Amino acid sequence: MKKMKKLIMLLTMALSLSMLTGCLSLFLLAGSDDDNKESSQVAETRKPRERPVSSKNENTGKPQKKPIPRKKPIPAKTGNSSTCSGNSCNITKPNTSSGKKTNNDYLAEVKNFEFTTEDLDGRTVTSDIFKDYDVTVLTIWGSRCGRCKREMPHLQTIYEKFKNRNCNVIAVLADYKINSQSISRAKGVLNTAGVQFKCLKSNRDFMPLLRYIRPIPVVLFFDKDGNVIAEDGNDIFAGVVASEEELSQAMEKALRAVSK
Repeated sequence: MKKMKKLIMLLTMALSLSMLTGCLSLFLLAGSDDDNKESSQVAETRKPRERPVSSKNENTGKPQKKPIPRKKPIPAKTGNSSTCSGNSCNITKPNTSSGKKTNNDYLAEVKNFEFTTEDLDGRTVTSDIFKDYDVTVLTIWGSRCGRCKREMPHLQTIYEKFKNRNCNVIAVLADYKINSQSISRAKGVLNTAGVQFKCLKSNRDFMPLLRYIRPIPVVLFFDKDGNVIAEDGNDIFAGVVASEEELSQAMEKALRAVSK
């Protein structure tokens, strides 16, 4: 009997232990499911919120403009170009066969040009000076212009070469401000180049020329009546350093034109 009682007690204890183990397992499984659900909820709350696509600018709140397609760059206008070596330059003049007028073309059409101004020493000079010569070379320049400085000795050579053929050379100072400083600076340039011809101050009377001058220096040829001697813009030197040979050829052409 005693052995039976012990056996029953052991079986009872084993059964109780088995039941306790099963309950504990169920509890642990339930806790793990809750943890998984909680962690998934936390992960969902931490997901970045997707911003709705808006057509408004975030900074200004105004509707965004559609990007404007870039236009193709417009080719730069071609003008006189030069390749310089030493004191001479090879000039490539603009091609005006397209039919569009250039600034040089407008300068070539100047007629009966008249002016009243002063030279750098304050003496009055008028356009009547044209009447004394068959051809007058007029150069428009600036005292700070490097090309102008390099061209001055060439113009002096032309002056000496053609003065006995009733030709003249005149320079017109076209500095932005013509005052004692610019005049002093201009005289220094002229003295360095050994210039012996007159240099005048530009004023409003020269606007018919200055409005078409981009850039300096510009060399024009005038007859006795103040007309520019040129078939078209290709006969005008603009923005380049004309060599002595080129200026001499242009002077001969001008003399032939006035002798017809």
